[in-house]
Amino acid sequence: MRNFNINLYDEYDFFKGKSGAVLNAYLNENFACIDRERKHPAIVICPGGAYIDHADRENEPVALYFLSKGFQVFVLKYSVHPVHYPMQLLEIAASVGYIRSKAEDFLIDKDKIFTIGFSAGGHLAAMAGILWKEAVIGEKLGLNNRQVKPSGVILCYPVVSGKIYSEKINAF
Repeated sequence: MRNFNINLYDEYDFFKGKSGAVLNAYLNENFACIDRERKHPAIVICPGGAYIDHADRENEPVALYFLSKGFQVFVLKYSVHPVHYPMQLLEIAASVGYIRSKAEDFLIDKDKIFTIGFSAGGHLAAMAGILWKEAVIGEKLGLNNRQVKPSGVILCYPVVSGKIYSEKINAF
């Protein structure tokens, strides 16, 4: 297993001075004697924490579970209060886009990149799954819809309601 951090502000100029978002990567390694060319599915974990903090119980324990099931895992430490929407949407979109661009290096099947979120992180994972077409993503990050669209989302006790989504979408 390899474990390292990826600072999104090092990968996307837009985040410099605005976001301290970090992806903590947990990667399986292929062994020469066992399926050397294997491509793994990937998952981006968004821990909960009410957009104020990140819940430890929804961080590394979840990452290690998915790692043990053969996933390449990335825990997103997204921006929290006082930073607000659309920054978190841009961070999750950048994460999926970055992972897809590094699929070969990280031994990932680029057509199997998922997001999972808990509580507020569930809200963020849901946004990744429904707002991937938003123009702000291309405008701020230079990424197209296909690059940032997750293959699927898993929502664990997400904070979602029509009111929250309508307010966030209308924030543009």
